[in-house]
Amino acid sequence: MSARTGRILTVATSVLLVIALALGITWVALERGASGKDRSASAREQALAVARQVAVNINSYDYDKLGAQFTRVQAELTGKALADFAQNKDNIAKQLTTNQEHASAQILDAATVSARQDEATELIALAISFVTPRGRAGPSTSYAQVHLVRNQGRWVVDVFQAVA
Repeated sequence: MSARTGRILTVATSVLLVIALALGITWVALERGASGKDRSASAREQALAVARQVAVNINSYDYDKLGAQFTRVQAELTGKALADFAQNKDNIAKQLTTNQEHASAQILDAATVSARQDEATELIALAISFVTPRGRAGPSTSYAQVHLVRNQGRWVVDVFQAVA
């Protein structure tokens, strides 16, 4: 692995770790009852779909389209996750733009850890690849625990934590 590729992977990992250090793990219990189970199943499916998409969005960038991509990611975050992303996005942009990097992520696997009507925790496994003018790196495997909350009727990420 070249030094540049190592830096790229370090930056991506660092972003996830900064978010992870700033955020805690939240555990929730499933709702009881037949109608509650139906609502919980629907909420669980919706939350898992959002967590999968946000994990891909957080780890996929084209250096020449960062503005729109950052706007999309910020719209999917809330609370501390949003504040941490906003704090780190300039460093991410500098690294990606300087090296003319493209990063793409694909879901390897995803599972619901816990869910209820208005919050859920998901575990996501991703394969992340990087492309620069000097070539391709990856894919490398990354794991994230994603805690979501329902905000004004839609799921948003409250915690995005790298998992070793």
